Formats: sequence, C-alpha cells, structure tokens
Amino acid sequence: QEDQIIIADDMRFMNEAISAMKRDGQLWRIVSPSAIRADERRRRYKGFLGKLFHLKKGKHASEGNLDDLEFDVTIVNDGTVEQLEAKVLDALKSIR
Repeated sequence: QEDQIIIADDMRFMNEAISAMKRDGQLWRIVSPSAIRADERRRRYKGFLGKLFHLKKGKHASEGNLDDLEFDVTIVNDGTVEQLEAKVLDALKSIR
C-alpha cells in the first residue's frame, strides 16, 4: 500500500497542530510578504504590547496561534496562482 498524503488546508489552533504532529505529519505554512512583515513586528513587541498590536490590526483570535511554531516548510506566496502551485508541487516532491 502506498503512503497517503492528507492535507488539512486550514489549521489555526494548537490542538490541531499537535494532532498532526502526533501522526508524523508535517506543518506547512503559506505566507504573503505582508504577513512576514507583520510577524516581524509582532516578535519585536513581545508580551502585552505584541498582543495589543496584534489585536489592533483586526486579526481574529484564531489567527496567529501557530506563529511561534517551527514549520517544516514555509512557502512565500509572492506571485501568481500558477507560481504558488509550482512552489507547492516542488515542495511536495521533496517529501516523496
């Protein structure tokens, strides 16, 4: 039997990430350049000010819960849909 790839395309909570890791899953993250800049600002203002800054930007409580995790793959979505698809397919080839 061939190994299966199962994709959960919307993971926002720590318990979801833990469940995937317990099953030897990989955590992938697709980010936009603006999200990278926001993460850098948040890390600069850790603690209360970081949380306040995060909330002021209008993010929902479920967003950002996994920001401090170490991801197996991070893909920067800075191009067309076709370019993003090519990046994902390239990354998938590396785990097969």
